Amino acid sequence: MAKTIADAARLCLTSFQQCIQQAAYISPRVISLVEDQMARFSLWTANIGVFAPGRASLDHRLREALEVREVIADLFEALYDRIQESSSCLEACARAQPEDAENDAVDQIGTIMKDIANRIVLLHRLSNTIRRASSNARNDKAATSSRILDDEGNDAEPVLEAIFANYIRDKFREIDEVILQRLGSAMVVRRKRVLYRRQRFGKNLLRVAKTGPPPIVNLPTSHYPQVAPRQEALERRDGPGDTSDTRTKPSGKSRTAISATTLVVDNFRKASAPSRVSTTMTVALNSHEELPFPVAPLGDVRRRYKKMKCAREEEYRISLNTLSTENFKSPADFASAKNKAKATLKQAMHRDWYECLQAVVEVACPYCLYTIPASEADDNTKWK
Repeated sequence: MAKTIADAARLCLTSFQQCIQQAAYISPRVISLVEDQMARFSLWTANIGVFAPGRASLDHRLREALEVREVIADLFEALYDRIQESSSCLEACARAQPEDAENDAVDQIGTIMKDIANRIVLLHRLSNTIRRASSNARNDKAATSSRILDDEGNDAEPVLEAIFANYIRDKFREIDEVILQRLGSAMVVRRKRVLYRRQRFGKNLLRVAKTGPPPIVNLPTSHYPQVAPRQEALERRDGPGDTSDTRTKPSGKSRTAISATTLVVDNFRKASAPSRVSTTMTVALNSHEELPFPVAPLGDVRRRYKKMKCAREEEYRISLNTLSTENFKSPADFASAKNKAKATLKQAMHRDWYECLQAVVEVACPYCLYTIPASEADDNTKWK
């Protein structure tokens, strides 16, 4: 079987594609049976992020949850075997007589597809467990294996929690004590996670493996002979002599019936009106200052750029000294030359910054210990 979850899912989708191609030679009903299960499996892979790029991929999220990975691998292996079995069954039915192929295929494929459906149901039921395992595995290890110690080796977590609590109380004077304790302990746990990552991945930074795209599934056209409709029966039913309008007219009741999307104004006003509890206990977002966000780790880039910037500014000062009002016909021409030199300096500094980003290539995040492209760290939106 495949080494990664994405490769295993890709094998299953490719096998589904083969089954659909073989079912096209039997009947549209058999195609529908296979398409239903392939759609349910594709829906699961899309919802759980099997082929998602970067850190959102399922393989990366479950890199430390080995037990969950083994369960998914076993389910994929069993699912792949059943899909291959259905492919062999469809191939055998396609060689049979046309009048017997459809009935035999529906009976045999129906049984196999029920088993496949049950395994896909297990994958859907495991979705919440998989999502929790991806974060709980790291958080549990950080909470149990890492401790915050002072210089003398004593436990510094209570002192640090008290410092965090005082910091929160200074910003929010009327905060509840229970919420204050929970926020303080949460900040300590977050600090332990950062220390755990630095301890484990400080020397070997995390790199995200590239996840390939899902296979493109092409739905075939049915090769089963279609039965032509009987035009004579339609002509007799809707012949030129039949002038009666048999179409049903919509009744007045059906037009005035309340549908599921009908807006009830009174209920909308009740739902949109804020409750008394929410209005008295919430804090306006603009009532306190914006929380600071850490600066992107671009120290190497800035050091390179600082040297190049000093050289550019020195060239700019020399070029200004060479300019003289005597060389220009009017003061306006002299000011235009200075503005042109300043614009040239800005363009050159912009190119230098881009060259520094290309030279450094990657930077290490000091919080999650991931390697990040320097161009993404320079983008403030992506960094935040």
